[in-house]
Amino acid sequence: GLTLVGSTISGTPTSTGTSEFTVKATSGDGQTATRPLSIKVLPGLSVTTASLPAGIVDTTYATTLTATGGDSTFVWSIASGTLPDGLTLSADTISGTPTTAATSTFTVQVATGDGQTATKELSIAIHGTLSIATTSLSDGVVGSVYKDTLTATGGDGTYTWSVSAGTLPAGLTLNADTITGTPTATDTSTITLQATSGDAQSASKELSLTV
Repeated sequence: GLTLVGSTISGTPTSTGTSEFTVKATSGDGQTATRPLSIKVLPGLSVTTASLPAGIVDTTYATTLTATGGDSTFVWSIASGTLPDGLTLSADTISGTPTTAATSTFTVQVATGDGQTATKELSIAIHGTLSIATTSLSDGVVGSVYKDTLTATGGDGTYTWSVSAGTLPAGLTLNADTITGTPTATDTSTITLQATSGDAQSASKELSLTV
C-alpha cells in the first residue's frame, strides 16, 4: 500500500508487519548513497469492550476496559460524560463503590504511543439494593378464591420468588409473584419468602398468612 515517489514514501498501508528495505539516493554528479531502513505498520486502534456490567449501590465494583491495535501501550480517559457516583477510572480499570442507583452514559477514549486514538460510548447501570416491599399478607377464607401479589424494590427489576422456609396454607401456591388458590382449612402459616433479581441479589422476609 506504500510507494516511493521522489523523496516521499506515502500511501495507505493494507497489512500489518515490519518491512525492511534499502533506499538509494543518486545526485546529479553521479554520486550514490544507500541506507537500510524499515517501516513498521501497526494495526488500527479500537476499543473492544462492548458493554459494562451493572453495579449495586454500596457494593464494590470493578471492571477492566480492553482495546486492540496500536503499539499496545494504552492510555485510557473519559472523553465525555461522567461515571456513576463513587466510581473512577484508573489505568484501564473502572472501580469504586457506587452510591446512587442510576444509569450513566459516557465515552471512553484510548490512546497509544504511536499517536492513535479511539473512542466508544458505554454505559453502566447501578441497581439499588434488593428488598421485599410486601409488609403483610391478606387473610384468606376457607372455600374462597385467594390472591395476593408480592412486591420488591431494587435489583434489576426482574424478580424470581420462592418460599425458602415454612409452607403455605393448604390449597395455596406461589406462582411467579402471586400467592393464589382456594384455602381448604383454617390455619395460620408463617413462611419466609425469598426474592432473587436478575443481577444475582437476593432478599428474604418472614410473613404470616391466616386463613
